[in-house]
This record gives sequence, structure tokens and C-alpha cells, in this order.
Amino acid sequence: MIKRLTKFNSSWIKTITFDNGKEFAKHYEIAELLKVRTYFTRPYTSQDKGTVENRIGVIRRFILRKPT
Repeated sequence: MIKRLTKFNSSWIKTITFDNGKEFAKHYEIAELLKVRTYFTRPYTSQDKGTVENRIGVIRRFILRKPT
């Protein structure tokens, strides 16, 4: 995540909202490196989850994955 986000102009990224998963345990490292505020979705609040998933879909459209 850090590798991909550092390719963007830092003025484009203001905040990052994470899903509530253990895979984001080191969210503070991302926040420090990119100098952004980080947030988490509220547990059991479906509208937060939907917004995060929508944004992830938008991001994936513009950041192409390299074949493995």
C-alpha cells in the first residue's frame, strides 16, 4: 500500500479510511510516511463499509495491477 500511494502527488491524498481488519494494524506507519490523517469505519455500520468499498473500486480503476 505504501509503495503504491507514494507514487501520487502528496497533495492528492488528504485522508485514508481503513476497514476494521488486522491487516491494517500498522496504519500509523502509513499515516506518518504520507502525512495524512487515518480513520476507521465504525463497526457494524454498513454505510461506512459501502463507502470504503466504493472508493477502493475507484482506486483500483486507476492503479493497474501488475501480473504476478
